[in-house]
Amino acid sequence: MFRFLQKKSKIFSVISFSIVISLCSSGCAAMMAANQPDYTDLAFLHNGVSRTNVVAELGKPILSEKDAKGNLIETYQFKQGYKTSTRVIRIMFHVAADVFTLFLWEFIGMPMETAFDGNVTTVNTTYDNKKKIAELKIIEKK
Repeated sequence: MFRFLQKKSKIFSVISFSIVISLCSSGCAAMMAANQPDYTDLAFLHNGVSRTNVVAELGKPILSEKDAKGNLIETYQFKQGYKTSTRVIRIMFHVAADVFTLFLWEFIGMPMETAFDGNVTTVNTTYDNKKKIAELKIIEKK
């Protein structure tokens, strides 16, 4: 009888430990979805926009040089993320999937969030002598 209780106690300990670990690690995919990069609306980029506005929206350029005509050419690079509504839906989905699968969803959700962490976007701009966009090229790497 004592051996039976000892065996049951070990099984109970393993199950309890598994539940505690699951509860402590839950929400990782949801947290990853919440911390994805923000969406940058590139609709403001068009010919005639000043360099000041471009730097304010996209940040410091990663490359800045002058062409043969003396025009400034700059390259900006950032991670194009997701709109807030998209991130909220993803968070809600991960939480629901965690609850319904007793947190087994994390084995699928975390790699999925790692894969869908935004696209590297590169913007090449050529400015005229008034520092306004004269030429623009947007490259999105998927």
